[in-house]
Amino acid sequence: MSRRFSAILTALVLLAFALRLYRLDALSLRGDESFTMLFVSRPLAELFEGIRTVEPNPPLYYFLLRAALAVWGRSDFAGRFFSALFGVLAVPLIAQLGRVLMRDRKLGANVGLLAGLLWAINPYQIWHSQDVRNYTLWPALSLASLYCLFRALQTDRKGLWLAYGATALLSLYTHYYDLFLLLAENLFVVFWYRRDRHRLRRWLVVQGALALLYLPWPLLFSSRPFTYQDVTAEVPGLLGILGRTLSTFTLGETIRPEVVSVLRPALALLAVVGLGFAFRRDRRALVFLLVYLVVPSLALFGLTRWRPLFRERYLNGIAPGYSLALALGVLALARLRRGGAALATVAALAALIVPAGVSLGHYYFDRQYAKSADWRGLAAYLETHAGAEDVIVENYPDPTLAYYYHGPARRVVLPHRSAVDQVGPLPVNRVATGQALRELLAQHRRLWLIPYRSDWDPQGFVEGWLNRRARKVHEDQVDVFRVAAYEAMERATPTVPFPFRSRLGEGIELLGYGLDAEPGCGAPTTPTRVDEETQAPVWTHPISCALHLTLYWQDLAPLEVDYTVFTHLLGPDGQIQAQQDNRPQGGTFPTVEWLPGDLIVDEYRLAVRPEAPPGRYTLEIGMYRLETGERLAAYTADGQRWPDDAIRLPVVVEMVGARHSE
Repeated sequence: MSRRFSAILTALVLLAFALRLYRLDALSLRGDESFTMLFVSRPLAELFEGIRTVEPNPPLYYFLLRAALAVWGRSDFAGRFFSALFGVLAVPLIAQLGRVLMRDRKLGANVGLLAGLLWAINPYQIWHSQDVRNYTLWPALSLASLYCLFRALQTDRKGLWLAYGATALLSLYTHYYDLFLLLAENLFVVFWYRRDRHRLRRWLVVQGALALLYLPWPLLFSSRPFTYQDVTAEVPGLLGILGRTLSTFTLGETIRPEVVSVLRPALALLAVVGLGFAFRRDRRALVFLLVYLVVPSLALFGLTRWRPLFRERYLNGIAPGYSLALALGVLALARLRRGGAALATVAALAALIVPAGVSLGHYYFDRQYAKSADWRGLAAYLETHAGAEDVIVENYPDPTLAYYYHGPARRVVLPHRSAVDQVGPLPVNRVATGQALRELLAQHRRLWLIPYRSDWDPQGFVEGWLNRRARKVHEDQVDVFRVAAYEAMERATPTVPFPFRSRLGEGIELLGYGLDAEPGCGAPTTPTRVDEETQAPVWTHPISCALHLTLYWQDLAPLEVDYTVFTHLLGPDGQIQAQQDNRPQGGTFPTVEWLPGDLIVDEYRLAVRPEAPPGRYTLEIGMYRLETGERLAAYTADGQRWPDDAIRLPVVVEMVGARHSE
């Protein structure tokens, strides 16, 4: 290496180190980071079993991180520093790969240094360098194996072939999708060195050793690569995968989409210019870069046809290829012999460096793009306010609170779910969750809820249940978190003025009703007499005064349909003279939220039109599906079906007063 190359590379390494250490532990760990820190803290045998059966990544990263934390001590800084070290190590590795990739040493050195600069300031790589996961170890090991590969192909030294095999094996044990990179390497070597039987034999020996040392793990020991269940809302096509990885690996994830849509074609054009430059100067480099970028992308695209799951980080192992192609593109512009070459080069560098700086500024300083909320502050708040007699309920299983909270209160995750690995939103087990909440309120002085809307509790079932069935005694805001405290509420069973049992379907029972006049109209508030024929209470009520009807429902079983209640006041001719239809309690307590044992007091206002005729009026009620109008089957107390599935209440209302005259 020349002194110039070494000096510039040293400066790039120092720059990368500074950018990755800046505010390294300023923010709390996010969920996956917290899981990783808790995961590697398990006993060794338990950790190994967890990697086999739970974690969808190979074991190397976890064992290395566990060893590092044993030396450094467990802290947010230590966990992220481990990732930062490999993020920095990738800078000299990509520079060296660029140097040996090109047969022209001077050109290769310039390609490597420019690619090293792009990697040093890359916002996406800096984000992952400050993240306790395996997405910096993977590209670092992959780059090391590629460098050793090109050096071995160049010199045919046994030590370099061994070094290539060792680093390739370590890379495979870091991420399962490294198999796609190995496939690309095989295609490149077989194509470019197909006439060099000696090197092909060496290559086949190394590949055989890799197969023997690696394949038993995914095929015999770990079932997780084949059983991991997850989906993403959008799965792009092959061109979409290439375009999104190019822009994400270059610009990061905090640039506005409309800006990315403008910059992405420019970046693609610059990469194409770089590949064209390689075609003229070194076709081996061109073939390698094409295979390196396209084959893993194509393999992942094929995999998404089976399992619709795509995230850019799953291809972070090929991110160096984009940096190398873009570096070639800049150098191609710089070597143009036409006017405007300098301006084009400056514009290309600006398109790479300025958005990266903006993205880094967003990541470092803009709370909107923060990696994580203030979990430390939340844990400190709960440690101050929640005592040993309290319980903390999270309605999403984020491991971060478990990582940070060290107070005396018990922690519980609710709602209960029907499965853990089912794809997509999971149904809430409402009965079991409601019973668990009842028990927690009965057993603990206070229940602290951290409501969080997600696929785990998309409708906010836990908070809704507590708001209806417990007393909220405190609410506060800690960063983005709402914290609410509840206590058990003694509920007196309401007295049903006029008991009258009927049943709707198999899950709802009518306990009775109450009837009253609208306040202030001077109408009687109690029955005036009992009807001699039906023995039903009789109200004498002026037509100009609205009736207030109260229904008392009891839930017998969980309901899966959102029913609408109808209340009809029928005139002497059997026609509806007043009605009110809505979901229970004015729409605030739909039947799908009822649980067995709930008693629902449901009020309705029935205002008769002024021109309605005087005479004997009756009341009928029931429920129906709003979408179809289909009524819920209605039964008497002895099991007889009500006509038209409408419960006829045992009450007579004598409407009195003159007809309205114009």
